[in-house]
Amino acid sequence: MPSKSVLSLPSPPLPDKLDRSLIRSHPSQSSSESTKQEFKRALRKFEEQNPDYVADAELCALRSTEFSRLKTSGTAYVDYMGGSLYPESLVTRHFELLKTGVFGNTHSDSPTYATLC
Repeated sequence: MPSKSVLSLPSPPLPDKLDRSLIRSHPSQSSSESTKQEFKRALRKFEEQNPDYVADAELCALRSTEFSRLKTSGTAYVDYMGGSLYPESLVTRHFELLKTGVFGNTHSDSPTYATLC
């Protein structure tokens, strides 16, 4: 049996000016309005100190429309090993395809498969 090797990668470097007081739980996990305001102030301060980090409007829109379940569940998904999240539009389109289609075995001469080719 071949031996398994483990690849160990270094953590990405943090910005030089990272203010550790800015690292807190997301405000959606707390109902306190003052906590939310504190988070917003800390985020603005972080963005001022790290202008390259400022969120891109297109990415924010994509996250809110295609991956809203991340915010709803309070999840941060970080997977760099090729396992990506599926967008909501893909699930919806595929559901409609499965709901309305009749699919045969691709290894047979099924008439339903032949219509797809």
